[in-house]
Order: sequence, then structure tokens, then C-alpha cells
Amino acid sequence: LNYVAVENYPTTAFTNFWGQYGIQPLIYPSQSATRVPTGGYPNTTLTGFTNFGSGNVAYYHIPHWQFTDSLSWTHGKHTLRFGGEVVHFAANNINLGSQAGTLSFTNTSAGPTTGYGMADLLLGLPASSGNNPYRYQLYVRSAAPSVYVQDDFKVSSRLTVNLGLRWEVNMPVITYAHNLAGFDPATGRPVVQADPAPFPFNVTIPYEVLKTRSLWNTDWHDFAPRVGFAWQPLGDGKTVVRGGAGTFYNNQTVLNNFSSFPGAVPYTINNTYTSSIAAPLSLSNPFPSSGAVTSNSPVGVDANYRNPRVYEWTLGVQRQVFNDTVLDVSYVGTSSSHLQGTQNINQAPPGAGTPAQVNARRPYPQFGTISYTEWAFNSNFESMQVKLNKRYAYGLSYTFSYVWAHSIDDLGAPTNQFDFSTARGSSSFDIRHRLVISAVWELPFGKGRQFVKDGIASQIIGGWQLSPLFQWQTGIPLTATLSGNYTNVGGGTDRPNLTCDPNSGAPHTVKQWFNTSCFQVPAANGAAGALYRFGTEGRNVIQGPGLVNFDLSLVRAIPIRERVMLQLRGEFFDFLNHPNFGVPNVTADGGPSFGTITSTIAPNVQTGGSNRTIQVALKIVF
Repeated sequence: LNYVAVENYPTTAFTNFWGQYGIQPLIYPSQSATRVPTGGYPNTTLTGFTNFGSGNVAYYHIPHWQFTDSLSWTHGKHTLRFGGEVVHFAANNINLGSQAGTLSFTNTSAGPTTGYGMADLLLGLPASSGNNPYRYQLYVRSAAPSVYVQDDFKVSSRLTVNLGLRWEVNMPVITYAHNLAGFDPATGRPVVQADPAPFPFNVTIPYEVLKTRSLWNTDWHDFAPRVGFAWQPLGDGKTVVRGGAGTFYNNQTVLNNFSSFPGAVPYTINNTYTSSIAAPLSLSNPFPSSGAVTSNSPVGVDANYRNPRVYEWTLGVQRQVFNDTVLDVSYVGTSSSHLQGTQNINQAPPGAGTPAQVNARRPYPQFGTISYTEWAFNSNFESMQVKLNKRYAYGLSYTFSYVWAHSIDDLGAPTNQFDFSTARGSSSFDIRHRLVISAVWELPFGKGRQFVKDGIASQIIGGWQLSPLFQWQTGIPLTATLSGNYTNVGGGTDRPNLTCDPNSGAPHTVKQWFNTSCFQVPAANGAAGALYRFGTEGRNVIQGPGLVNFDLSLVRAIPIRERVMLQLRGEFFDFLNHPNFGVPNVTADGGPSFGTITSTIAPNVQTGGSNRTIQVALKIVF
């Protein structure tokens, strides 16, 4: 049983600032209002001064328990294992946001203000204000029961086979505080769970609400077979072939991924008020009963829930090439499906117009962005992994490791939210090649070594240990973007048109890392592309700079007594002082800086520096 409790709020959050004036920014606080402060001072913006207020109240209690049991039975050549577990996830959370409301004195109001922020504050004349009348505690729960059976079958002295089957259910999130809320694209209305409770407050909901039994269903068919083997084909104990394949499922992240559903429209209302001559704001009437601009963005979820899964397979050969050296060559592949992702199903089509006209073009004009969770995304990964490892002998050990890998997925957000073909591409973490060479070498000088065994020279140059570490890898992929609003779709980042391979014929210099002429920026006259059209560039088409780094350490142990030793250590990070470039500017409409590199990165986590760093240490070991 694990239990985490976090309560984040200042003491001023207990102060009922507005109550003395008969004002209540937060109409419905929470079902634990006796424990969570719902007052405080409004979060205030004042031009020329630091923002002030009581901040936001956050309250987390996260209990988690897990029960596991297993049984093992050996019979002949079979070793059978049976078991099961139940994992229970929970998150009790409340985030009241600006529970005391917000006030802004920013000299930008069209209302009866002085034009000076401090004077407006003293007169009690805000330019704008805001409040969130309804906030609720989130009692989200989820459970994941599972059972399994596995058989380790020793077919012969040279072949062992592993067979297994697991069944698990990663159940959808439910809540006990109030109903989950979502959005139904078919009807264009918010939906809430019909159970376990009706609306927990006595106010008029400004939407016609469809009630449903559940926001998404349970996937009961998550069977995960496993198979593996280890085989010595030559029978000499020097060559082993290993392989395996299996299916693996993913538990849901209870709080972070699903916290928006319990507090979504129609439960949460975000009101913004702007002062005007006809309807001025004041400290005596900061949140009027009318005139609010309501910013509500529903969230939706595909009811046809499929648990995210990974199909993984591997095949490798391990060979002892010398008595102390082993070569391992393996192929590793994975294919993931039904991954969780989001889509804005309320994106307006491209076109000219004011923000109001853009909203009118949306599929659901009464709402803004609608983030719709789906289980329809995929990824693939393939790699060849080579490792040569020499165990310590004769004062030397080393490891040579090389990986070729390629990861592809469609989890990147495309400009056109209704066409995910441009979302599929190399993963943002994709590194195609990586080489690491490390060694520990006790130099052959000094007493008991091969050379310079006696005399003063042996005392000086003997007993040293040299440890180099070399790393080389290719860069991560990048996507060119546009800073301007060329499509006018009401949000999102636009991309340019792509006319050629930006990596082909690229100079790869800090002045121009990739071929910038491959990108076509829309222009007002349509000569270089067309306005109000989505760009043709795919995702992660630019190959970023790689990394080269060489570290070196030199250590000498000096015995003082039988149990006391003095250790002298010199460490050289980025020994060759090789520059590793940062990512280039990928803003296609950014002028001459497009494609240029203006920074270097730090290859050393230990030092955090981007240049050669030398440190010397003296340590007594006893």
C-alpha cells in the first residue's frame, strides 16, 4: 500500500476576502470544502508590478494498493508458474484554479478607467476580471486485475522453451465525486455518466446534456501470449541462439491523462468579463450576472476503448569468440497499436475571416477546441544491436556497442486535424545510429606489471588506470513550422509546403544546416504557395545535428597502509573539446535565420557544460 498526500495552498487561501462584500466567485467549491480553503485574495495583474494574490489551491491524496500471489510447481522437465494480481489506482484531487477570481489592471480597458494601472487599482476599476464558478473534487478510480501461467520446458540439455499466457483487464476510469463528462460528436452535445449521481449542484446547465451509461467501455479481450527459447546449436557451450515474442498491455495513467473528464463541460464554466462604458466593472461588482464571455472547451473520448498494446519480438546470436570475449548480435522489433492520442474534432476549415467567422466555420460553432481522445494510433520500432564485451583480464576490459534503430509513429499533431497522414513519420526521439566504446585499462607499468617494475620510475608511472568513453550518434528529426497564421483555422501551428528532400545536398554548416530552399512559404499573392491551405510538409523530415563526445579518466591508487589508500583522480569531460551543435532554427518564415544554428549543447550530464571540463580529486579510502 502506497499513499501520497500533497496539499499546496498559502495560508491566505483561508481568508474570505470577497465574503465581506457579499461576493462569491466560487459558487460550488468541492465536497471537501471543510478541509480545502476556497477563499483568498484574487490573482491580480497590475501593469508595471509583479502579479499578486493567493494563487491556486491544489490538493492531492493518492492511495494505491496492489495484491500479488504466485505458485510454482516443478514436474519432470516442466517448471510451471501460476499467479495473479490486482492493482488498484486512485487519485483524490482538487484544483480550484483561481478560486478567488482574477482581476486585471492593465491600462487596456475601454471602460471608465484612468489609463494608469495603479490609479485604477486604488479606485477599484479593473479592466477585466474572471472567475470559475464550479469546481469539483476528482475521485477517479481504476483497477487492473490479471492472471498468468508460464511453463519453462527444458526439452533437452541444449534447448529450453518458455511458454506463457497472461490475461489482464485495465479497466476504464470511474469517479465517485460526480459524473464523468465528455462530448458526443454524433449529437454535438456534452455527455455525462447517468450513474452514480445526478448533477451535484442546483444551477441551470446552459447545454442540453445527453446522459449515457459510460463514457467508454471495458476491453475484456486482452490476452497476452508469450513464447521464448534458448538453444545451443553446436553443443559446445560457446554459441547460444535466443529468441522470443510476446504481447504487452499498458495501464492507464489515472490522474494526468483523465483528470479533464470529471471537470469538463458542462461541469466547469470559465467566465471572463471586460469593462466597458455601458457595463463597467468595479470591486463592488467584479463578476456581473450577465455579459460574461464563456470559454468552454469540451473533451471527448471514443467509447470503443481498446487497451494500448505492444507486440515485441527478438532474435539474437551470442558467441564466445575468445575465452574472455563475447559477441552478441540481436534483432529487436516492436509494433504498437491502439495507442492513446488526441484530435481536435472542432477545427475550422482554412479560409479568410475574423475570429467570429472562423468559429462559425467550426463543425460545432458553439464550442472552441474539442480534444477528442482516441485509441487509434500506432508505432513501429526495429533495431539491430551489436555488442562486443571483453571481461576483465590482463588488466583490460572493454565494451563495444552499436545500435541501428528506426522508430516511426503517428502521434505527432498534424496541422490538419482531419488528416493524420502527415502525422506519421520518424518518432521525435528517433536516433538512427549510436556507437559507444568504453574501456578500463590498467597501464602495464610499475611493480608487478610488465614494464618498469623497479626503481623510482616505477613509483612515478606505476599504478595508473586509464578509462576512455567514446560516444557517437546521429541527430533527432525535426519539423519546419510557420509562425504566421496562414490557414486561419482557429489554432494550431502551420507548416510550409515541401518541394524536395531538405537533407539531400545540404551544406550542414552552422549558417545553413539543411536545404532551406526545399520549403515554400505561403505568400499573400499566392506566388509562393497559397494562403488558406494546409502545407504539404510531413513530420520530422529534417535530420538534426548529431553528437560526438570523448571523455577520459585517469586514476592512480597509492597504498599508504594495509587498509588505507590514497586515490588520485583526473577526469576530462569532452576531452577533444569537440563542438556539438544545438538544433537549427526551423521557423520557415523566420527570414535569414531559417536553418541556422546559434547554440551548442552540453554532451556531459555530469558537468552541464558545452566545452572541455577538467576536474581533479583526491580521495582517501579506508
